[in-house]
Amino acid sequence: MVVSLFVILGLACDGAGDRPTKDDPGETGEPGRDDSGRDSGDDSGDDSGDDSGDDSDTDLAPQRCTGFAPSPTAFVLPDVGATGSAFTGIRGDANCASLHPAYALANLLGDVWPELVITRDCRDATVGRDVWSVYPGAASGFGAAATAYTLPGVTSSSAGLPFPTDGEAEDCDGSGLPGYALAELHGDGRAELVLTVDCANEATGASQWLVHSAEATGFSTAPTPFTLPSAPVGDDPPWGRIEAGADCGDGVPGHAMLDLSGDGAPDLVVTRACEDEAVGKARWDVYLGGSGGVSTTATPWALPDLGEGTSYTALEGAAACRSGRGPGYGLAHADGDGVLDLIVTEDCGDVTVGAGIWRVYAGSASGGFSATGVDWALPEYETGSSPFLALSARAACSQGDLPAYDAADIDHDGWLDLIVSEDCQEPEVGVSRWAVHRGGPGGFAKEVTAWPLPTGYSVTDPPFVGRSGTADCASRDLPTWELADLTQDGALDLVVMYDCKDDEVGRLRWDVYAAVCEG
Repeated sequence: MVVSLFVILGLACDGAGDRPTKDDPGETGEPGRDDSGRDSGDDSGDDSGDDSGDDSDTDLAPQRCTGFAPSPTAFVLPDVGATGSAFTGIRGDANCASLHPAYALANLLGDVWPELVITRDCRDATVGRDVWSVYPGAASGFGAAATAYTLPGVTSSSAGLPFPTDGEAEDCDGSGLPGYALAELHGDGRAELVLTVDCANEATGASQWLVHSAEATGFSTAPTPFTLPSAPVGDDPPWGRIEAGADCGDGVPGHAMLDLSGDGAPDLVVTRACEDEAVGKARWDVYLGGSGGVSTTATPWALPDLGEGTSYTALEGAAACRSGRGPGYGLAHADGDGVLDLIVTEDCGDVTVGAGIWRVYAGSASGGFSATGVDWALPEYETGSSPFLALSARAACSQGDLPAYDAADIDHDGWLDLIVSEDCQEPEVGVSRWAVHRGGPGGFAKEVTAWPLPTGYSVTDPPFVGRSGTADCASRDLPTWELADLTQDGALDLVVMYDCKDDEVGRLRWDVYAAVCEG
């Protein structure tokens, strides 16, 4: 789990990740894949394994949120004349056979509520070329009428749309279309259109990005340069994307934009530098963010030394102990101090990590993560192997009763919580409730806090596993849903975007089960 620059609405990240395994997942730096698929949880035992009866030593803060509302609130969608349900996610790609537009949610107008932004309209060739269609947001949903939101002009050798989605890679050698992203670089709450590669300007993607700021009726015509550090230029611009894995053959370092220093401005974080092997092992190179760009000189960001094979070449990674390639880890706000911490979830030299504890290396405003980690208590589950080897994972009931879980501040008290959304020994988890282990000083509580879920969906297969789910109407009555802060109160709501039994959901409305909170 990574706190990204592009998280809009307090969106949770993708659904539960593939479960890391003890086998090497290859050389990609990505988590290993669980090839078992998700079990239904029908092989339940008598005990859940999560109600140990022991009082946690964790000193918990007052609980602000306690679950989701039992009944949904309708969040109105515009009728765009599409066949079927056009809006079955926070963002979507165009399907012109059904007249489904490409769209995303973003805050372009600078008010509290995000807008629904149509980036490609199959019936209007100007959308994605000259304008985007913006439906204003409100507490009850999106407006019925769209406003044309002007796009900057782009010189291209192609008749293709330069801005058909909320972000695309460049295609200078083919269509001549730019690389761009919809992102917030200046910390003012409004998204900006960022040209990461301009086919007519070689400096863009090499030493600068071009930022078109969001204004009342469109993006600024003239861009503002956003300064980037110099880097060796290979076949591809080193900064041709806002986030990229290392591709040293083409001269692209591994990098991402996120606020690592906790000052509200995103920083350019280089996690692997092709010309310096120390980057990704002993340190990251962090170019601190500011109003006109990032610093041109890197701040060394210290990484903890876990012995031979220590490697942190991306913002998150799974352990590869057999090849000596280092720990499993990720970034999260563990303690609510506003600075990202490095959490080691699997340590090849310490089998207790991922079984009984995670190890948290505290972040700082400058200089990196602490050299010494703090043990972060995990709850006890009766499983065949270490149950918590990543910040999120799918269930693997046939491989030792391993639960599905995610780490997120679901109760909105500032501390990271552990959300078990499928328990192989307790079939009600993921159906009527989640099992939440609340976070506090020292780790997660051993005892379970029941987190009520919406009813009226599948009772044979858990409909709410992970942080999002895709509909399966053929046999299991599973809805499409995501966690997102649509109510704009800072807490995550459960948003159903497609319902097998109600064809208006995803076409005319979303069903929002708002977080029930105090204060």
